[in-house]
Amino acid sequence: MAAQVERDSAEVEVRSAAAACGLGCVAGSDRLVVQAAEELETLSDTLAEAERLSLVQDPDGEPFKSKYQALRLLQRAKELLQGAEEEHGRDLRDLQRRIGALHLATEDFAAADEALTSCITMLAPELVQRVGKLSGDDEAEDAQELPPEIVLGDQELQRFRDELETVWDCLNLLGLLWSQRDRPRRSLLYLLVAERLSVDADVSNDTRAPSDGDPRLLSLLNHTNYYLAQVYSNLGQLNRAAKYIQVTLEQQLVTRDSFSPLEWAKNCMGLSDFCLMQRRFLETSKCLQASRHIIRSVEGDAGEEEETMRKTSLLADLDKRWASVAAELLQAVVDKEFDAELPVVAGDGPRRVEFRSLPAEPVPILLTPREIITFESARDIYKFGERACLQALQHYQLDGYVTNHVRIMQLRSRLLGLLSKLEEDASRVAAMNTKRCGLLAPLLSQLSATHYAHLLKEISFEVGSLQSDLVDFRAKRVEKRQRHGKAPKSGDVVALNRAAAAAIIAFESFAGYYQKPQPGCCMVPTYSNAGDLESLGEENVEVIEGVIFPPLRSLIRRGPPRSIDFPADLHASDVGPLWRAYFHIARMWGRTVSPTPQQRVEVLSQALQLYEALPAFAQGLVERIDKDEAEGVTVPGLFEQEIEICTQMAGLLPIKMSRVQHDGVAALGPAL
Repeated sequence: MAAQVERDSAEVEVRSAAAACGLGCVAGSDRLVVQAAEELETLSDTLAEAERLSLVQDPDGEPFKSKYQALRLLQRAKELLQGAEEEHGRDLRDLQRRIGALHLATEDFAAADEALTSCITMLAPELVQRVGKLSGDDEAEDAQELPPEIVLGDQELQRFRDELETVWDCLNLLGLLWSQRDRPRRSLLYLLVAERLSVDADVSNDTRAPSDGDPRLLSLLNHTNYYLAQVYSNLGQLNRAAKYIQVTLEQQLVTRDSFSPLEWAKNCMGLSDFCLMQRRFLETSKCLQASRHIIRSVEGDAGEEEETMRKTSLLADLDKRWASVAAELLQAVVDKEFDAELPVVAGDGPRRVEFRSLPAEPVPILLTPREIITFESARDIYKFGERACLQALQHYQLDGYVTNHVRIMQLRSRLLGLLSKLEEDASRVAAMNTKRCGLLAPLLSQLSATHYAHLLKEISFEVGSLQSDLVDFRAKRVEKRQRHGKAPKSGDVVALNRAAAAAIIAFESFAGYYQKPQPGCCMVPTYSNAGDLESLGEENVEVIEGVIFPPLRSLIRRGPPRSIDFPADLHASDVGPLWRAYFHIARMWGRTVSPTPQQRVEVLSQALQLYEALPAFAQGLVERIDKDEAEGVTVPGLFEQEIEICTQMAGLLPIKMSRVQHDGVAALGPAL
């Protein structure tokens, strides 16, 4: 009986639709009316089948096969209702939304835009036009400042209330569509309208109290927040992006809507990055602890190898982030920023992170720089960071994870370097620098220059800088003995010269990644086939007056000086490091200890050539900076003190060389 009533009701609907289309309902059309009624009766079944097909994961060869089948079903349903907009407008708009969502999923953006825009236009034809006009320039600085009231009027809002779910989802999809088409301003406008709907519907982001809201509306709000986080991130508005990702994460924990544990943990670690950038150490810790809890709650099946690998990778990322927390804590102590945590900006950024549905866990380390008051407490922070790095390296090994492996090794070096700044004993500082070289230097011969030149640049410059610091440490010891009329110790001389040679090689390697040697242009000497320090060997070690000298002559004679061309593409950020690499090379030549007057003159000659060429080289580099970056960049602004030193040394070294030749004294000890 109930079925008959439904069939009669469907027949009445079809007759009304036909009448609206001017078709009439004569006796000869009864068969057509009954057929249409049967088709309308199965509309809900059609939508359910289309929904099922849209969720099917097809093989890689035909990734959208089931979604295309779902589209065909929806298109047939749409054709059935076409021409009866007045009676079935609500159903048509819902079909357009579903069709647009499937076109978006199959990456047919033009068709998705047409379907979704059609859905909104049926209710508010002026809205789409206003959004298009207001979003004309996606590069405008005020793209994120447009309030939703400009876009959505009260009358349109009233019409949207009757079909809230359809309209809200459609606006979310339009926001996602235009974000994927690299139009963040237009995307933002649609999403701000969607957010206005959530306010009008009294759907709250607040998870601090149990919510009795409609789960479907909360799901729509979650998607709005998530898409807004993405768009604000693309617009460079990181504070606002963090605000929306935070509320999304908190809502997902409560509602479990669209909740993928590993994806949630990944996004939560992204929020921790933002908190750490602001030195909100407690907030960062909460995010990382929540991520670890969620990751460990995932029980991987033995057959799900991909899921297990992803879990392992996320745990390694988590360890890497804990090491970064330790590094930032030590940096705050070194900078004496004991109140390092920045205040939370009300309204514009994320509030205090609170994952109330998760169990509270103890904080693993001191999170307040003010509490790190002794070297021992700082060393505990370092040890925590070092352990986290070693744990992460168990997964991120060099074979297979080159970039991550190198970044973690650099992080280990940074941790040790920060600890050394809090150490007062110069010998222990030198030992730490030696250890840092031991961490990084092997990578110079393990990485491919073809594929990882950007990493080799960073490592070679850092190794050169560390070796320079070791030279300065040894030079002070040599000078101290010299002032007391004593010959330098063999160990100090060997260590000084070896560190100077290693620094020269590292800085030359760094500079070599910027250009290929070319004749002419700028007379800054370089050398071919630099090799590594080990190639210098121990043969022909000179012993004079009981002092051992490494074979500096082999370093000097590796090849004749040649001129190098300027880099073809030079960024403003490259000028300082590139020029200072050559400045350090000149300085290292002057700091070496020579066994004979002849070799002393040769060493000082190397330094002199560089000091004389460096001022012109600086000017040439600045002139080759890209025009878009060159404004305000000048040689005095970049190298004022160093250029002055170059000028002084270019005048002093010839006098010093002449004195060495005239007196026949090797001048054991570093040059000025």
